Amino acid sequence: MKKRIAKPKEKVLTFKISLLDNAAITRELALAEGQTLYTFAEAIIDSFDFALDHCFGFYSSFEKRCLSNEKY
Repeated sequence: MKKRIAKPKEKVLTFKISLLDNAAITRELALAEGQTLYTFAEAIIDSFDFALDHCFGFYSSFEKRCLSNEKY
């Protein structure tokens, strides 16, 4: 993933990501507020050295994805 420096006054959001089947394996990511969900997914996948070759989604409720209020 291509790294970039946040612009002045641009907020930087930090995330702690863990694997679903092994919460002990985690990564901490920082992204500028203007990044897309695609860039977010790319950063997550890259941080675990996975290939970006599958579909992905973001849901407000992972347990009941089809009933989530928000889906991306």
